Amino acid sequence: MYCAYSEDFFSDRARRSIQIRPARAEDAAMIIEAINQVAAEKRYLTMEHFEATVEQEQAYIANLAYNGDLFLVALHENKIIGTLTALRAKGTYRSHVAEFGLSLLAQYRDSGIGSKLITILLRWCKAAGIEKLNLEVFHDNSRAIALYQKMGFRTEGIRKRQIKIDNRYIDLIQMTLFITEGN
Repeated sequence: MYCAYSEDFFSDRARRSIQIRPARAEDAAMIIEAINQVAAEKRYLTMEHFEATVEQEQAYIANLAYNGDLFLVALHENKIIGTLTALRAKGTYRSHVAEFGLSLLAQYRDSGIGSKLITILLRWCKAAGIEKLNLEVFHDNSRAIALYQKMGFRTEGIRKRQIKIDNRYIDLIQMTLFITEGN
């Protein structure tokens, strides 16, 4: 399937050399480790920990590429420090829609990596015929909300008390970008 993206290197705001490329099967263990680090913060992901095995994650990566979905990894010094997945909606009537998720290790946030990943995602959307791009973000993740707004996303809805972590309720904000109207 056509990915419209191969690989990119750039310097983030901290002048670190960052590589962004499609995920590969051999990345599975590092992806699981990175996502588990973000999940352990209990502030950004809707899961406590990543439940897939390395073998299951390898199959997932292969399946996404086969289906024409997008799975990017960001690396610093050959270590995965972030991920972005974009999944097309299933069915003919919704084939113009995709949903994405983004995660970055704490020490790599606010450095331009998220913006770079989303910029690549938007190029992929245009090449893949995606017209509407959706995401969900915790209501108290102001840093991510500001990034998404800067990239052209607008709030489409709020799912009240959708997440409960340590007896604390979190609303999920649903945000959308119509590709033809934005970037």
